[in-house]
Amino acid sequence: MLADVLEVLGDVLVAVGEARQGPRRVHGRIRLISGEAGDLEIGEEIGGDARVDHRSIILGDVELTGVAVGPHPLRVSYLDEIAERAQVLRIEFDGGVAEWTVPESTNLRKLRKRIGASF
Repeated sequence: MLADVLEVLGDVLVAVGEARQGPRRVHGRIRLISGEAGDLEIGEEIGGDARVDHRSIILGDVELTGVAVGPHPLRVSYLDEIAERAQVLRIEFDGGVAEWTVPESTNLRKLRKRIGASF
């Protein structure tokens, strides 16, 4: 019981500290599956460093709001530009669905906490 309370308090302190640091940056790529996202067409990919904040991802000129991340990676992929194995996540956002490929070294638990919503 006490361990659970301490764990929750620790998570809260970490979340407050991360929130004070501003948005987190995660290298990856997003491929639009359905819906609309800026100038992206269905099946088109955009890659680079994404700014991740509460319920939003900004990658280049594309801003996704109302973001929710799937509970488990869909599959393992490969990010050529950084020569690293990667995880493909399903994300839903206001206006559509996409696949987000992030490095395998990305801590998905912290990433989900940063975004603040999952499905």
